Order: sequence, then C-alpha cells, then structure tokens
Amino acid sequence: MGRQFKELTAFIDGSSLGNPGHAGAGILLQDSDQKEVEALSIYLGESTNNAAEYQALLLALENARDFGARRLTVFSDSELLVNQMNGRYRVKNPGLRTHFNRVKELQRTFELLEVRHVSRGENQRADRLAHQAASRRTSSQGRKASTTAPNKLVGGALSLNEVSLLPKWSDVLPDQVKTETVVAESICLGVPLLAASTVSRVTESFAAAVAQTGAMAVLRPSRSPQKQAEAVEKIKGAKPRKRRSSKGDGGTVPSSCDKQGRYRVGVVVHPSEDLLDHTRTLLQAGADLIVLEASLGHDPELIEGITKIKDKFPGVPLIAGDVTDISGTRQVLESGADGVKVGAPFIIGVKVPLFTAILDCGREVEKHGGTLVADVGTTELMVASSRIARAIGAGAHVAFANLQPIGNMSQVQILAESLDNMVDDLRMIMSCCGARSIEGFRQEAKFVRVRGGGEISSVE
Repeated sequence: MGRQFKELTAFIDGSSLGNPGHAGAGILLQDSDQKEVEALSIYLGESTNNAAEYQALLLALENARDFGARRLTVFSDSELLVNQMNGRYRVKNPGLRTHFNRVKELQRTFELLEVRHVSRGENQRADRLAHQAASRRTSSQGRKASTTAPNKLVGGALSLNEVSLLPKWSDVLPDQVKTETVVAESICLGVPLLAASTVSRVTESFAAAVAQTGAMAVLRPSRSPQKQAEAVEKIKGAKPRKRRSSKGDGGTVPSSCDKQGRYRVGVVVHPSEDLLDHTRTLLQAGADLIVLEASLGHDPELIEGITKIKDKFPGVPLIAGDVTDISGTRQVLESGADGVKVGAPFIIGVKVPLFTAILDCGREVEKHGGTLVADVGTTELMVASSRIARAIGAGAHVAFANLQPIGNMSQVQILAESLDNMVDDLRMIMSCCGARSIEGFRQEAKFVRVRGGGEISSVE
C-alpha cells in the first residue's frame, strides 16, 4: 500500500489564466515533521480561479486519504475558500456550491480536517505548481477517444497508485449516482464489487453483509471443496435481511439476491484434475458465479479449464484470469469465459502495472464482448473505494478486492456500516467526476499521472 501517514499538512493553490481560462492546481503534502510527501501540479482544463481553488482542495483531500491520513490541515491563500469552508461566508455560486458539497462529503473520511488561511508569500510553492500546470496545456488535451474504448494513457506503464482521477465541474450529486453493473448475462449487481475476505472465520457473515450492500462475496479456496460447498449452502440458506439504509435518502441499493431471493455468492476455483467435480459440487450447493484463477491467462491449464467447465456446464457464469495483456484476454474470451479477471500475477519479476493492464485488456474486451473484472488486490475498507473507483474509471466493469478487516469484523453490523461507507465514498468520487452511472464513468473518466518527481500530467 506504500507509505502511510496518520497526519498530513497540505498547501494548496488554484490558478486560472484568463479567469475563466486554462487552469491548474498545486498541492504540496507534508508530514508531521514538515518533510515533503508529495508535490502535485495538475492541469484542470477550463475553469475559474475560485473553482480551481476548490478542485485543488478536493485533490488534496483525495491524495491525503490515499496516504491513509486521518487528520489533515490545509493551508490556502484564498480568503473566499477558507471563509466558506469555516462557515463565515455563504456559498452562493451554484458551481462552487457543488464543489463545497463534495468537500463536505469527503470530510467524513477524516477524523479532523482544518482549513486555514496563509499569505501568498507563505504559499509560494503551491502557487508555483498551480501556475505551471495552468501554463502547461498538455498535448493530450482535446484528443478524441477511440470509438471502441477510451484511449486514456499516453506512453509508459502505470499502476493504480500512480494515477488519480481528475475532478471536474458537475451538477451530479452523490445520491444521484447509479452504481449498478453487469457481471454476467444473468447477474446484475447494485455495486460493482466482488469481495473476498482475508478472514476466513467470518465468511458467512461477511457474505451476508456484502450482499446487503448490493455487491457479491466470493469465497476463496482456502478450505477443501466440501467445506467451500458447505459455506455456500450456509450463505444461500441465510434469511435475507431488509435493505439497509445508506447515509442519505438516495444512496440505497437492493440486496444482491438470486431469483429465489437468496443472497448471491461466488466461488474461486483453480485448475486441477478434479476441477469438474469441484465445480459440480459448488454449483449444486448454489454458487452463482465461478471464478477460475491461474497465475497467467496464457496458462494452458486455465484455457483447458474454461473449455471443460463451459462444455459440461454451459449456462454457468464464468470469469477467468488473471490476464495482463491483449493476447491473454483474447484467449480467455475465445475459450468461452463470460469475462476476464485482470490482475498482476503472483510471480516475482513478471508484472504489468494494473492501470495499464486494464486499459490494454479493456480494448480487447470491447472487441469480443464480455466483462472486465479488475483485481485491485488486498486493501482496507477505509481506502477500498478509491482503488475501486480508479479501476472502474480506467475501464473495468467490476472490481475484485480482498478486503482487510477493520476492528472486529466478526460483528456483522460493524462490517455492514463499513461497507455502506465505502459505497457512499464511491458515489461521491463518481459525482466529483461528473458520472451518473458506471458505464458513463468507464467511458468519460480522465486521470492525472503521478510522475517520479511528483509532477502530474493529464492522462486521457
């Protein structure tokens, strides 16, 4: 997960050449010892000075959260922004009101957020970064996207940690965002997440809480096939609870249930001699989705396993992977899988960074049809929404995550509330990018790239 900090300080500035005109944001993050953590120079497109100040604040909050910060102090030389954030001025402008509401939503993810005024002389570094970004007018600006898939990356290979979503002016509020997506022809989810638990002892309660949120739990083969099937039976036999309310009236989604009203659940299997018997046992127990995993999509055993499962059980929804490139994606889809799982293989020295892999594999998925599932790895619930959002913005239909526990996750209520917060955060991120739906987010999201020296440039 990279470096983590409990407390950070941010110096921010927004600059617009023409007001409105080409705009940029500058953000300088420091740790508690005033050592530089990150310096960002981000081109924002056409904007006003005041809007650029708010976009700089939003980017500072998102990046601080990605570093795990729970306490954040922000310094800005904009008297308007500081006074509005501290309740001394009203926010009358509709465009600024939208940004203000986004900031307040994001503020919930911090234990403490302070926004203080600082003189321009004390904010020179952030001012310089913002001015550089506004003057840069990256060469990729305005380029048309491919008709088959967005051409978001200009050179290089990037991981999810090396990119950030670019916010833009929008009238889309978080409770107006729709997070429904399709995993396979027979499976629609209210939330674009397949979630595995890193704590096997809470598998059944974990699956129930995930399903109540609108996502689907996936059981990893950490136990024998029979034990895995028994866990599936317990989940399918559980009495579904009524849909829980999320924060806000519009943020609720129905539970993820099959046609009989039972919680949906997926299972991971690996290529083996008894693959068909294993699969049959799980399907008889009620599994809704099979995820066939191997180290690489080029693995002959993976391709053979896809063919065997689809020949024997033609109607079963099947996702297979992991793939990291175009040829692996093509082989998996041509073998009959309903979708591909994109992720870094567990082989030292063999890796395609995930952001680049999603872009490459996504173009092939658009040609063949099917679902792209991005494996965002093991992550804490507190920061899962950010990684999920970036994966979907890059082109995934669904994210696959191994969720790390926070506190006592054997208590269903604690887990359910944490998942609710994660979904609320996802909606807030999508609204910051002007997206009303998952498909719109996949097609329209734009990114900024974090370079080695801390500078960021546009990625389309």
